[in-house]
Amino acid sequence: WICDEIPNGELIKALTNNIMNRYESLSKELQSILQKAGIVGMKFDSALIEEIFDVLSADEQFYNIEESTSLVHCEKSPYYYFENYDVHKLILRQIKTQDQHKWIRAIIDFYKNKLSRCTNIDKSLVYSYKLSSYFQDIAKRNNKTECYFDYAYYIMKCVVICMNIFIGTSGGITLYGVKARSCWWLL
Repeated sequence: WICDEIPNGELIKALTNNIMNRYESLSKELQSILQKAGIVGMKFDSALIEEIFDVLSADEQFYNIEESTSLVHCEKSPYYYFENYDVHKLILRQIKTQDQHKWIRAIIDFYKNKLSRCTNIDKSLVYSYKLSSYFQDIAKRNNKTECYFDYAYYIMKCVVICMNIFIGTSGGITLYGVKARSCWWLL
């Protein structure tokens, strides 16, 4: 076989066109669901998409997307992931800025609500970490200082939760000569 040299950028253009053709073959409803999943992340839980965005039968919808376009793949129901990083990034680029803000705010409100009602320390850690990740993402995209403060707050919350897990398993810790059985006062 002898291959002709491919001009710079042509391969990337061809791959992008392939992804976009598959994406555009979906109905507007499925495109929107895929965009919302993109906001959640490279890997996502269809049940979470259903709960946050009021999507009916999300698992079935993602199964249909997988079967018709292979843009997502099922790890083990209800967990899916985008075909690859390029697909995820191209899907994110299709989202209008106002929709991005609205959907990220919905995710943040969802996790804040979960965290405020949570009594399980392990889940509190997960929710705090997820909140810090979304605030970090917003801050990076929009260079908003207040989002960095929120990001720092939830990172500190993660640290405090980890310290409390450690203290709980070790029976306490001595800080400045005082035996502490909890670090919640740090927040």
